[in-house]
Amino acid sequence: MIRVRSRTDYAVRILLAAARHDSGKYIPGSRLQAETNVPRAFFRRIVAQLANLGLLETVSGPRGGIRLARPMQQINLREVVEGMEGRIAISECIKGHDDCSFEEEACPTRFWWQQAQDAMLAQLEAATLDRLAVPLDASPSEVGV
Repeated sequence: MIRVRSRTDYAVRILLAAARHDSGKYIPGSRLQAETNVPRAFFRRIVAQLANLGLLETVSGPRGGIRLARPMQQINLREVVEGMEGRIAISECIKGHDDCSFEEEACPTRFWWQQAQDAMLAQLEAATLDRLAVPLDASPSEVGV
């Protein structure tokens, strides 16, 4: 099963909360943690990882907090998922698995795995934070689809 782990889902929640406050100001971490309902122990580690990935900026102190490191239009789900989970590959075949008995050209499924992989990655790249942050009842034209 292809599955995104809870900490990646939490990372998306944190980024979306920061995007909703996208004023360039730092938002207190306690406020984002409460808004996202991410357990405190996970929240700090995930924020640190997102900062290391260059997706969030953090500043300590009374005027510090958390904010997006880049405009929300420049952060997409592929970057978040690969940053939290590692490289996305729906099949060992796509990863360049050396144990396959087929030569690349003779493989009956590699082409189809690659097509599915490319489609999934394109969707993840198109899912930028600004698109994800719109209300769920917005029409496709309002989201830019």
